Amino acid sequence: MTVSVIVNAVTSGPDRIWLSAKTIGAALSGIDHEIILLVDGERADDIELDLRSRPATGLQVIGCDPEDSAGLQLNAGVAISTGDVILALDDCMMFSPAGLKDAIESVRSAAASMVIIPGRDLPPRLATAALTDTLEWSDAARVPVSRSVWAPGSPVLVDRDSLLRLRGFDEKQKKTARAFCDLKLRMKRMGVIFDQRSAEGIRCFVAPAVDDSDAAAARADSAGDIAERLNRLEQDETYIRNVTSWKNRPADAPPLVTVAIATYNRADYLRDSINSVLAQTVEDFELIVVDDGSTDATRLVVESFDDERVKYVYQENRGIAAARNTVADISRGTFTAVHDDDDIMLPWRLEVSLSGIKAGVQASYGSWVNFDDITGEMVLHVIREQFCMPVSLVTGQTPGHATWLVETRLIRQFRYNETISSAVDHNLALRMMRSGVSWVHTGKVLFLRRMHPTQVSNSDGTRQKYAAELSRFMLQFAGSDDDIAALKEESKAILWPKIAEKGKLEESFGKYLPDHLAVRSLHVQGNVANKASRLQKLKSTSFILCEEDETGKIVGEYADFLNVTLEDLAAMQKLGVSGRLEGELNPSMELPREAPAEILDRALRSRLQGLTGLMAKPGRIPAAIVWTNTDAADAPTGLEQEADLKRQITLSISQDYRFAFTVYVFEDEPKALQAFARAVEGRNEADLALYRRGSDGLDSEVAELRIQELVNR
Repeated sequence: MTVSVIVNAVTSGPDRIWLSAKTIGAALSGIDHEIILLVDGERADDIELDLRSRPATGLQVIGCDPEDSAGLQLNAGVAISTGDVILALDDCMMFSPAGLKDAIESVRSAAASMVIIPGRDLPPRLATAALTDTLEWSDAARVPVSRSVWAPGSPVLVDRDSLLRLRGFDEKQKKTARAFCDLKLRMKRMGVIFDQRSAEGIRCFVAPAVDDSDAAAARADSAGDIAERLNRLEQDETYIRNVTSWKNRPADAPPLVTVAIATYNRADYLRDSINSVLAQTVEDFELIVVDDGSTDATRLVVESFDDERVKYVYQENRGIAAARNTVADISRGTFTAVHDDDDIMLPWRLEVSLSGIKAGVQASYGSWVNFDDITGEMVLHVIREQFCMPVSLVTGQTPGHATWLVETRLIRQFRYNETISSAVDHNLALRMMRSGVSWVHTGKVLFLRRMHPTQVSNSDGTRQKYAAELSRFMLQFAGSDDDIAALKEESKAILWPKIAEKGKLEESFGKYLPDHLAVRSLHVQGNVANKASRLQKLKSTSFILCEEDETGKIVGEYADFLNVTLEDLAAMQKLGVSGRLEGELNPSMELPREAPAEILDRALRSRLQGLTGLMAKPGRIPAAIVWTNTDAADAPTGLEQEADLKRQITLSISQDYRFAFTVYVFEDEPKALQAFARAVEGRNEADLALYRRGSDGLDSEVAELRIQELVNR
């Protein structure tokens, strides 16, 4: 058992750091501990060398970029820490010899999960004594005024499991004070036990500045400062952070989510289902596939995925309820997201589901779309905004099973009923709801449900409906006629959520359908050629565009990938390839190959729109002049000096076509028009074009690039 002390000392010099570390070590004497010092990366070697010359053990110096957010810096310390209890300091602090051990014992014994230690300011005479190593702690103990626990200089003592469940400090919080306030608020929302009694016996002080290398000691914020900070942080009621990216993730952190798939003889559909999970915007999950005695190629399909997050478990056939309970028993995720073996999880599913988890909410759900596996026809399914007794009693509705995100501990506690074979989700949801589990509707479509002949609703529909009705009868059984009548009346006030995509299902979701129903293209940027090579998509790349600035430095790469499969989307997500996905419902077809002239015109116009957008300012309409680089000796004169931005663009279409352009961007269209008139004067070839922003995008005027002629050339 170890205590890890993490000190944010990025603005401090070695003497002040040593003053803090010395008192912390004394306060933790007899306890196995480590002190992790986060310092300015440029001074890390000098500070470490200085500290080695002093009598101390257990000090680790970690160099940080001062430009990084405070949350990122603090998580760097958490990532290398080994303690079961973590003491996080937002500045160099000094501790009296007494009190800290009792607070640590309170956290270790589970009497509390968190202790907030109010900091103090040393009076000048005591600050001098601290610097000269003559401080009498009995004098310091009489300092009457403590800082607010929401102000800088208020350390946090927390058990490691709770901190990891919250996913550490918010890496988007730039200021240390905000990062600590945010953590304290989220702990409260998560329902951890606070112990402030243990903090009463601790005397903790902001270490005084030692020399000019130290920044000013953390100030005690005014009540107005603190209220303003808390008001901003309280606007976000969630408590999970770093959902899509946790850069400094500790190796021992459990997965945020367990995606649970129970399957039986669905190998034909399972690959699509798994690929849709691997394409999620949230990457911190484990995917457990429990094979309930399949006799087809299910094992081969699952084991073909080269991803450590995918786990295969086989059991003798015991039914879907038993298979789902098996997932819960071996799950490591804080939350469980249910997914079916024949459905398509939309890319934002986990991220949106997690956004619904707030103080007092243990589960979230949403809407879904049914699609015909042959025609691709889609039907939206929506349930009421609240999951409660009135709704379930009147309509029989419970949250769609494959939209569930539930705290894993609840599934372990209530468990699926293995004595029934159908509607096991209805039964479990109703039991959890009746026991006080709070659910929230995300208001979003979360998955696409494949309609095919072998699904349970077709093969066992009668029994499934009977089981659902039996579960609803369970609600009515304990209520009087008057109670039931009152609940029915109450249900009328519970509204239906407004789904933004209603009426445009094909446009919104058609591109996510299985490969035999949809065609897709993906527009990406950044290190494109390398990514295309790693994805083995060079042959199906429409174009690659490289952009250089005035110095010849590459400032952007762009490409269009054609005929992107669900497997491609999963691979791209794993490689960190993101972009704009376009596609449509188009059964059994591929995207037609565009003619080179069409690709050239589309790619160039797209990039010009981006460049002119960069120059857009209120009251001004930007424009761009494009030269086709027909002959270096024939370059237009004066444009480089007059333009506000210059870019060199190289565009490759397969291995057969390569084009070069110079783009001159102007903030004002009139200025561009004048420059264009001077540039084309006396020229024989129409190798210049003026592009300006029209109401629907870019308009080409005055002279058009001879796109087809360029291709022929």
